[in-house]
Amino acid sequence: MASFPTPFAGVVTLYPLTEMDRRPTAILQFSDFSEQRWRRCAGMARFLLTLDRITYAEASAIKTFFDSVKGGFDNTWDILIGATTYDNMAFETDIFELRESERGIYSLRLPCRQTAP
Repeated sequence: MASFPTPFAGVVTLYPLTEMDRRPTAILQFSDFSEQRWRRCAGMARFLLTLDRITYAEASAIKTFFDSVKGGFDNTWDILIGATTYDNMAFETDIFELRESERGIYSLRLPCRQTAP
């Protein structure tokens, strides 16, 4: 299984990380209009990776990884956030947009989500 690169000395991000949690649910509605709701599976994570002030070499490593998993097509890679490894991750976009903020300093935003608990 492929792993997301760690550009900052062994960690993925050093910045405030936008983390969301998806909890797929199902709803059953009865004839008296009462409802029963339940979780269909365990919660799944979503992240917005905002990587600022990275070098070209770090950005190139992330671009190579992005291309190797075919953007949003492949959902078999993992990412290490803190001490937790999230498996079955997929990018939510096929566009890799790298922005140069200063000479030789880059930033990028990559939304990703967990596809299976």
